[in-house]
Amino acid sequence: MAQLINRLESELTVLSSAAIHALTSVQQAVDATDTAEPRDESTQRWLTVAAEALDLAIVAHQAMQRVAAVQEER
Repeated sequence: MAQLINRLESELTVLSSAAIHALTSVQQAVDATDTAEPRDESTQRWLTVAAEALDLAIVAHQAMQRVAAVQEER
């Protein structure tokens, strides 16, 4: 059972790291092409959803790191 938990933690950590990397890349690309022109409503909604997804991915990643640290202590 411990091996299964370790494998799950490892896979979730990799997944959350990849999500953070992808969403950060999107954010950087948007920031790099940002102009003074206002964004249309659909673009703004998409960016809001992407920002929320990035926040959630970071929280998940941090949680998995804490779980892994506790597991290592055992």
